[in-house]
Amino acid sequence: MKQSEKFEKEVSSLVIEGAEIVERASSADDSLQGAELARFTTWVSRTGNIIKRLYSSDSQYSQNYDAALRTEGFYIVHSNWHGHVSQIHGILCAVKYDIENGLVDDIKGLLQA
Repeated sequence: MKQSEKFEKEVSSLVIEGAEIVERASSADDSLQGAELARFTTWVSRTGNIIKRLYSSDSQYSQNYDAALRTEGFYIVHSNWHGHVSQIHGILCAVKYDIENGLVDDIKGLLQA
């Protein structure tokens, strides 16, 4: 499998996982804890890595991601406090759109940079 295919697969996987996390967060009576919080943290970290490798720090995606990270109480996630989770998922969906529609010209070149 080519590096660019692995990258596209990773983004697709993150989008799917993000949808699951958003769904869980929107119905959680209490703040996510334990394994669920660890899964959320891992997803946020993997997502940040992808965004930072593909886009410059002054891109809209990077700025939106960084703004979501600055949300007060970022790791408090439950049904009444999960907008920041949806924001990050939305950014990932936009990245996936860019890849699928050829808006990221040379993924392999960007990954090596």
